[in-house]
Amino acid sequence: MADEDDERPGDGSAEASDPGRDHPPPSSTAEDAGPEPGFEALRERAARYSTVFNGTVYAAGGFAFGTSIDGSGAATRIVGDDDLRRELQYFLGQEAVVTATEQLRRRRIVVLTGPAGTGRRCGALALLSRSAPPDILGEGPIVELEPGATTAMLSSHEFDRGTRYLLTAYDPGDVTTEQLRFSLDRLRSRLVERGAVLVMTSSSAAVSAHDLAVAWQRIPGRRILDRHLDGRLHDDEETLSRLRQSADGCRLSDMPNFLRTLDQEGPHAAMKHFDHEKQAELRNRVSQIKDMHCLLSVVTAAFLPDADERSYERHLDRLRELVDEHGCQSPWTRDYTEDAALSRSNRSTWVTVTSQSGTSGRKVVLSDAMSPELVLAELQHHHGRELWAPVHDWLLQRPDMISDLDDEQALATGMAAFFRVDPVDARSVLEAWANDPSLPHRMAAAATVSALCAEQAEDALRIAVGWLHNSPRLQVAAAMAFGQTLGRSFPVEALSYLWYLCLGNAAVANASRKQFVALVRIDPDDSRMRLLLSILDWQLKQVLQLDAATESRIGRAIDTVCALLTAELSYGVRVTPHVLRHIPDESRRLGALWAEVLRSWPHRADALDALRDAHNALQPAERDAPFAELGDALQAHLSASEWAWVCRDLGIPLWPATGPDDSTAEAAA
Repeated sequence: MADEDDERPGDGSAEASDPGRDHPPPSSTAEDAGPEPGFEALRERAARYSTVFNGTVYAAGGFAFGTSIDGSGAATRIVGDDDLRRELQYFLGQEAVVTATEQLRRRRIVVLTGPAGTGRRCGALALLSRSAPPDILGEGPIVELEPGATTAMLSSHEFDRGTRYLLTAYDPGDVTTEQLRFSLDRLRSRLVERGAVLVMTSSSAAVSAHDLAVAWQRIPGRRILDRHLDGRLHDDEETLSRLRQSADGCRLSDMPNFLRTLDQEGPHAAMKHFDHEKQAELRNRVSQIKDMHCLLSVVTAAFLPDADERSYERHLDRLRELVDEHGCQSPWTRDYTEDAALSRSNRSTWVTVTSQSGTSGRKVVLSDAMSPELVLAELQHHHGRELWAPVHDWLLQRPDMISDLDDEQALATGMAAFFRVDPVDARSVLEAWANDPSLPHRMAAAATVSALCAEQAEDALRIAVGWLHNSPRLQVAAAMAFGQTLGRSFPVEALSYLWYLCLGNAAVANASRKQFVALVRIDPDDSRMRLLLSILDWQLKQVLQLDAATESRIGRAIDTVCALLTAELSYGVRVTPHVLRHIPDESRRLGALWAEVLRSWPHRADALDALRDAHNALQPAERDAPFAELGDALQAHLSASEWAWVCRDLGIPLWPATGPDDSTAEAAA
C-alpha cells in the first residue's frame, strides 16, 4: 500500500553533470585524519544516491538525485533503502504474493496487472525486497526503469548481472498477442542469461492474458487501518467504525496522509479531512454546474488559499478575462447568468471570507468541507480544456500579479496542492516560472518548491536538482529554492549544490552566493555549522589542487568562502566569532579557510577587517584559547613572511608581530 502507480509523479530529475571534483572524498586523507562529523553526514547521504554494481554507476555524481543513463535502453534510477521504507511502510500482503514469488523463482519475470489504485507498485517493491529469497533475486541493487518503457526500449536495454529491476506502467504498444508473447519470452531469456529479475506493472488487457501476468487486488483500507492501530480505539466502537468507513473510501495513495493525520491530530481530524460523503456531495455539485464562470471563484480560492480579499479579487478578475478570451466573448457583451455575474454578492457558497483578528484585513478561504486538493481534482476530472486551458495561462501569468510576501505564500501553497493533483502540469508551470527572465516568476517557483517540502520533500528535491543542470535562469531558481525551506530539509545537498553553483558564471555565482549566505544565516545550529565548515574546507582544497582550475573559478571559490565566514547570523553575530565562541574545536579548520582568503590580494583587506572585528566581538575569557588555536592554524598554512605581515597588520596581542626583516620584505614585495 502506497502511491498508486498510475498517479505517482514522474521522476523529473536530470542526469547529474559532474561539477568537477566537487564531491566528498572516498576516504579521509592523512593530513585530515580523525573524526569528520561533516563528512560522515556527506558520505551517508552520498551512499543513498550513488551505487556502483558490476561496473555500472547509478545516480553518478554523489548527490545527484534520480536518473542516470547507462547509454542504451531505458533511463534508470536506484531505489534506496529510504525509498523502500517509505513506500512499504503500510504494505499488506495478499494471496497474489505467493503466486508472483513462485513466478519469479521459475521464470525471473512477473507482471502485476490490474486497474489503477490497486497498489501494484508497492507489491512489486515488496516482491523485489522482501518476498523472494536472495538466491532467487540476487544481491544487486533495486533499479527502477523509466516508467512507461516500451517493449522496444526493453529489447535494447543492457541488464546488469544479479540486479533487481522494477518497471511501472509497462506499455506493450499496438502489438498482436503473438508479438507480445514473442517479445516477453525473448526478454525472459535475456534476464535468465544475466541472472537478473524484473517485476513489471501494467493495465494492458493484452498483458493480463499472458501467462507471466498475476492479477493484483486492492487491499481494503480498513485492513491497513486495523494493522496500523494494532488494538487501539477498540474500546470506542463508534469512532472505530467511522474511521474504517473513511479508510475504505480512501484511495491507497491517500492512506499515508490519512494515517499521519490520525496519529498527529486524532480521529475526528482524520475523518473530517477524509469525509467521503462530503467528497461525493462535492462531485455531484461539480458535475451539475455547466457554466464555467460559476466555478471561477472556487478555482481562484483553491489556487490562492488564505489570500487577502483584494488580491483574490484581482486574480479572479484576470481569470474571468482569460476564460472569456478563450471563449471569444467579451465581458461587456456576454449574457451572464445571475450566478456568474461579476459581483461579490454572487460569490460561490463554497467560498467564505474571514476577518483577521487585530487587523482590518479579510481572508478568502474554501469552506471547511473542502480541501484545495479535493476541489482541484474534481474540477479537473469533470471539466476539460474549456476550463483548464485558460487556467493554465492564468497560472503562467500569476507571479506578475503578486503584491506582497503573503500573496506569494498563498500562490506557493496553492501550487503545491495542484502538484499533488496533477504533477505533470504543475511541473510544467513551475519550469516556465523558473525559466522566466523576471525575478517574481523565479521567486514564485522557488517558494512553491519550498511549500512542497511540507508533504513531498523528495519531489521538491528532484525538481531543484533537475534545474541545476539547465539554463542559468533555472540554476538561479534552484539556488533560490536551496536557500529556503528545501535547504533546511536537505542541508547536505543544499550546501554541496550551492557551492557548485557559486563556481558557475558570474550571474549565477552572485545569486547563489546570496542564497548560500541566507541559508547559513537562518539556521546557525552548531551541527550544521560544523557541516558547513567541513564542506567548505574540502571543496576549497579541491578547487585549489585542480590543475584545470581557472583564476576566475578560484576567485569565485574564495569569494564564497569569504562571504560565508563573514555572514551575519540571525541573532546578529557573524560566523567567525560564533564558531570561536560556541564550537572552538573547529578553530583549526576555520584558520585553514581564512589562510586561503588572506593569500588572495583582492580579499586581504576585507579578511583583516573581519578577523579584527571577530577579535573585538569576543570577551577576553572566551577568545584567548580559540584565537591562539586560530593563530596556530593560520601560521601553519601561511609562509613565514605572510604570517609576519598578517600579525603586523592585525596587531592582535595573542599573535606577536615579530615583523619581517629587510630581506623578507623584499621577497614579499
